[in-house]
Amino acid sequence: MEHFYLIEPPVIVSEPAESSDYQSHVSVFITKDKKNAQYTDIRIYGTAIFYRIYGSIETMRSEVESIRSVNTEYTESGYNRMQNYGYKEMIPRIPFGTEDKTVTIRLSTESVYSAGAYYTDSSNASPTSLSSPRRTGGIGTFTFTSQYKPAVDDIDAKVTSDVSKWYVPLFAVTYGEGTDSVQHYSQLEYLGYFTIE
Repeated sequence: MEHFYLIEPPVIVSEPAESSDYQSHVSVFITKDKKNAQYTDIRIYGTAIFYRIYGSIETMRSEVESIRSVNTEYTESGYNRMQNYGYKEMIPRIPFGTEDKTVTIRLSTESVYSAGAYYTDSSNASPTSLSSPRRTGGIGTFTFTSQYKPAVDDIDAKVTSDVSKWYVPLFAVTYGEGTDSVQHYSQLEYLGYFTIE
């Protein structure tokens, strides 16, 4: 009989705003470290963030909706479909601890606002900086220019060569290793999408 592992997923606070106000172009979510720390049959490692770069907002919306349609509570169905669509893990990961973390992500540099990721928790109100968001394997940032932008054959992108605006949805997932020595994942949490141009 298959053992059922309980992992609490992160919870979204706010998605990036679709506006000209660069300050609001952030995603904020809360990890459930405190509750996950109580489970003794699984060792939680942290929270990972997955993304895919799209050149078409219609394609992005269709695939995001497909992922969310199977993303049921306490299953890995959403994670598995996300993987089938070619989503990749971005850098950094969010480390696990004993207190819930409020995580803020700014995916790309815009005007005076630099790309970055940081968190706060109840034991440290001052932000703890993480590494700036980078694409899978550290191949580059999400701050695109005419000289540096996603290519048609990039493994993390679904774009054409003439694209000048990109859409990058994010999903957060908490993961760990069970007593079966297999890595397990929580239900996904959709963090919204960033528009980069």
